[in-house]
Amino acid sequence: MDTTGKAPASRYQLKLEALKKAAREEGLGSVILYSSGQLSMLEVNPVLWISGYLTMGAHSLALVTENRDPALFLSLPWDVGRAKRQSWIQDVQAPSDMAQASHAWLASAGVADKPAGLIGGDFMPAILYATRVSAVEQ
Repeated sequence: MDTTGKAPASRYQLKLEALKKAAREEGLGSVILYSSGQLSMLEVNPVLWISGYLTMGAHSLALVTENRDPALFLSLPWDVGRAKRQSWIQDVQAPSDMAQASHAWLASAGVADKPAGLIGGDFMPAILYATRVSAVEQ
């Protein structure tokens, strides 16, 4: 965090470039980072790791593609302002249907039909996971 409380983008650029490089090497169109909002000393919070924002709420996603700036999707609409103040990611949304919105965002980036890397998927609800998998398989 800088003196304003915002995570500086420069601190996260190396992480972002590493994710993009790994995605290219694996033939992935995107990397989806998921957080259940639960904190654990034993697990890394993938959304916090890439965004610098400690999520609240039941679900959050960070979406990374080669050709578009990352996005941060939250389950709590009232927390969008805090996320925008604290994260270096500028595209912060709180869609009512996270599965549909993330698919639409990936489609607008031209990668919805390509395989995606998933970080934090062990904690992702089955409906969100199934929606993403079925969208790629279609």
